[in-house]
Amino acid sequence: LSPPPPPQLVAGVSSLELRAGIGLLGLVGTTAGVTGGTAVRVTLAGERWSVSLDGRAELPRTMEAGPGAVTVTNLLGALSPCIHVRAFGACGVFAAGVTRVSSSGLEGAREATAPLLQAGGRLKADFELTSRLSLGGSIDVLTPLSRAVLRVGDEPLWTTPPVSASGGIFLSFSLF
Repeated sequence: LSPPPPPQLVAGVSSLELRAGIGLLGLVGTTAGVTGGTAVRVTLAGERWSVSLDGRAELPRTMEAGPGAVTVTNLLGALSPCIHVRAFGACGVFAAGVTRVSSSGLEGAREATAPLLQAGGRLKADFELTSRLSLGGSIDVLTPLSRAVLRVGDEPLWTTPPVSASGGIFLSFSLF
């Protein structure tokens, strides 16, 4: 009898996937009231982890201010490292962008831009529709690292809340 062969060490690379997606969002706490938005997402994923880069544009939200109006919108980019168990994931979210404000019908009406920094978490789920196409949903809860106060004259019209939330649905496809 010959002895069994020695164990072999096989070096391998777990499979990586690059995905791109588009999404529709519902948001609360990012401007006054509830608003919607769109997002694009690029994700590099391993078996139990992923890292996403997101770009988000919110629909403008207009608030009455005396004889005029003030319109607010946010544009953001985010980095989201995640861990996964099957179709579900938990992520950290680090976002940076700008809040854009414009006014009309007010004395001294003008436009202004302020930096917007946020951090928080995301819960998500992704379900394969085909080998290259998936449908996913996510819920983000973020806190601003910088808070803004929107004033008309000396009166505060809106202050960034301490927490914002968004929910989204994404359609993603595999690039490789």
